[in-house]
Amino acid sequence: MAETFNQIRINAGISYLRFRRYLELIFIIIMFPVILILFLLFSIMVFIDSGNRIIYKQTRIGLNGKPFIMYKFRTMRAIPKFQNNYFLHQRDRVTSFGKFLRKHRLDELPQIWNVLKGDMSLIGPRPEAIELYYYFLNAIPDYLNRTMITPGITGWAQANYAHTLTIEGNKEKLKYDIYYINHLSIKLDLIIIIKTLKVIFTGKNSE
Repeated sequence: MAETFNQIRINAGISYLRFRRYLELIFIIIMFPVILILFLLFSIMVFIDSGNRIIYKQTRIGLNGKPFIMYKFRTMRAIPKFQNNYFLHQRDRVTSFGKFLRKHRLDELPQIWNVLKGDMSLIGPRPEAIELYYYFLNAIPDYLNRTMITPGITGWAQANYAHTLTIEGNKEKLKYDIYYINHLSIKLDLIIIIKTLKVIFTGKNSE
């Protein structure tokens, strides 16, 4: 899996990315009724479960290092103003329905809006939060290369590697991201889709 960034290969994959953009838009249009029903259903459940704002917004790093606002279903309870953040672990704040959404990666559904806006694609390296992005950028060689294409809702790294915040773990995930960028193809995208659907339907390997 060890592989360096290949500018020649990414240049050859640009035409495929343009073609895939049309496919993504066609797919979203066809699936819009299903997406809308799920969005409304999940929105109601999130509101009932947490009584808080339904959508969580966070600034992420996108194509060529440009920041954008990414959307997710809110899965954690708000911390009361009088309560100290340090004494409440994040996992303890996750709501019951939030655990279900996270397990099946359905909290990412609002990012369809990011795809329509052009901030994201359905498939690509996951966009990182600003603080983590600059942390890993300084700690991991060639980390910048993962921003050479539009980030995705799911990706090759997510299909093969568990969630991690460690430097070593993100070094391994970077290898998958660079491999994906160097081997852009409809075949690889289909493999990622199949792997992602398995997680959505089974909830396995979602962490």
